[in-house]
Amino acid sequence: MKCFSSIGIGFGPSNISLAIALEEQGSLEALCRWALTVPGHDPSRFISPSALMISLGVTLMRGRAEGREALTGFDISSEAFKVHLSGGKLHTTAVTSPKTGFMLSGTGNTLAEAVYGSTRLADLSAKGIVHVEGDITAAEDFLSLFSLRRDT
Repeated sequence: MKCFSSIGIGFGPSNISLAIALEEQGSLEALCRWALTVPGHDPSRFISPSALMISLGVTLMRGRAEGREALTGFDISSEAFKVHLSGGKLHTTAVTSPKTGFMLSGTGNTLAEAVYGSTRLADLSAKGIVHVEGDITAAEDFLSLFSLRRDT
């Protein structure tokens, strides 16, 4: 895991799971894809911050994302991430504090609800389920690029 220090990922408790995920990303993404097909998949079960970030790469609707640019921040419990959408792909980086056009804060599960659920982000924010800083319209547009459905 030494190579991760060269790209700014430390080995503290909040980053070790991301370092492992990046090292094994292909396998973890395959497991994520498989989990979405399992009958009885329950999206309300616990999801870790790193697992949520991996799921974003798997559930991105690449056709809709093509040609779009976005820089997003996620503050999930004790971990923070910067997610850059460019060229139809996501690039996720563990950071201390995201400096982005908008940031979503909450737990892994509340943010998974924001990403994959049917309730509008503005409503989740008004109810105190997630916290949104910055351009909420841009955040809602970004979240519209993800789907748990396999036929999108």
